[in-house]
Amino acid sequence: MNKENNNEKKEESHLLSYEAKTWISRMNFRAEMGGAYVAGLRGIEETFESREVARAVASRLKSADSNDVTLQPYNKTRELTVSSLKSADGPRKLLEGSFGLQRIESGSFSEIGMAIDTMVHMAEGNKDCLSKPEEVTVVIPILGITVQGDTDGIAFDEKPVEIKTVQTFTPQIGFTSHRDNRSPFRNINRYLMQLGLYQLAMETNGFLVIVARDTGAVVCFEVDYENAKRTLAYRFEKWLRGDICGFRSSIEIYKKSGLGNARIHDNYTNNKEEVLG
Repeated sequence: MNKENNNEKKEESHLLSYEAKTWISRMNFRAEMGGAYVAGLRGIEETFESREVARAVASRLKSADSNDVTLQPYNKTRELTVSSLKSADGPRKLLEGSFGLQRIESGSFSEIGMAIDTMVHMAEGNKDCLSKPEEVTVVIPILGITVQGDTDGIAFDEKPVEIKTVQTFTPQIGFTSHRDNRSPFRNINRYLMQLGLYQLAMETNGFLVIVARDTGAVVCFEVDYENAKRTLAYRFEKWLRGDICGFRSSIEIYKKSGLGNARIHDNYTNNKEEVLG
């Protein structure tokens, strides 16, 4: 890499803000039992391996030095990605949103989430169950497209890991309209859609790691591969059939315009038993 490119890279990097460093300094990163949080949910449970993943993530976060954290702003393009398919309105928002390097707001949940992802993989030579993130290509016949995405890590050499943060693990009870006055796991379906696509490509179980921003507690759940496939098929079929949030319309725009990675496949099918291959 030449000097000019080095300067460009330096200008694009983002040093962790004072607010984010202060947040990290107050956290007591530790693995906790979390089975009760997902009790009754099909296809997701706390297992021996998921507890091992939680311990590995918590240990890495605890040992990381926030002064060494440097973030790279996300370069948003017009390409459909795994992340843009975790909700029905994702493709439409991608079409309507801005592109290019996305500004990192100091102290924002986004900055904290990026810091967590970075801190987990900062140290070299960790002898635990986690390895570096991998870029994954996912073929989705029911949508007629292929997308790419990056896992937040790989566990036990083969299983994708997705890491998310939530405000708290404590349910908020009351009658105010404050946005945090809801279930701490209200976005779990989105998390499972994103992880499910990585599972689809890798044909294996996956791990969902969740970190509480108020305490630093870390929990992890193992997500069943077969159930993940059924969930993907059900939700994609529902979003297509009803054009929920413009999902089908947006996917067709991508395919007809040849934007990004969206490509039409010859094996397109509406058969629910075969939609995901």
